[in-house]
Amino acid sequence: MRVSVVVKCMFALALLSGCRGEKKKNLVINQIPKAAVEVDSTVYGVCGLGTAMNTLELITDNGDTVSCQLSAADSKGNVVGGLSVGDRMAVVGVTDKDEGFVASKVINITSLLGKWANIRESFEICDGGLVKSSVKEQTPRTEWKILNGKLLLSKDTFDISFIGPDSLHLKRAGVVYGYRRLPLGTLR
Repeated sequence: MRVSVVVKCMFALALLSGCRGEKKKNLVINQIPKAAVEVDSTVYGVCGLGTAMNTLELITDNGDTVSCQLSAADSKGNVVGGLSVGDRMAVVGVTDKDEGFVASKVINITSLLGKWANIRESFEICDGGLVKSSVKEQTPRTEWKILNGKLLLSKDTFDISFIGPDSLHLKRAGVVYGYRRLPLGTLR
């Protein structure tokens, strides 16, 4: 038993002496993320002049012009915020071999931007993913993005049910949250 302890100590000393004179290297530990990052299937762009009742002409962020069939999305109330030429849009859909690109959800991002409030909270959805929030709130919202046709407000995920000129309806876990648009310059 004494021999094995002596051998282990000599082995440890040999390892330590071999490290002298070398610079210490940073040890990089790769961690596997708990959840895989969700891929965004949303197509972003601007509403084009060729937009009609059942078709959205989308000029995508990479310069392509895509004709999106709206019949499926429109019949289910999944065109939110309206279609106005020049407005920024987020579109989720599938490519059908007969009909081309068929939209299942269309969100007018330009209509989504602005100051919104209800009895519990108020916040401003700004261009570029920033959210300005009231200081009084316990967990103020700080960022937003669209991911696969859903609105992510900080850590919360919502379905956008309705965007109108003066109201916004967000749905999460079966509960609809209603907001009214605040005039510019106000945020309570």
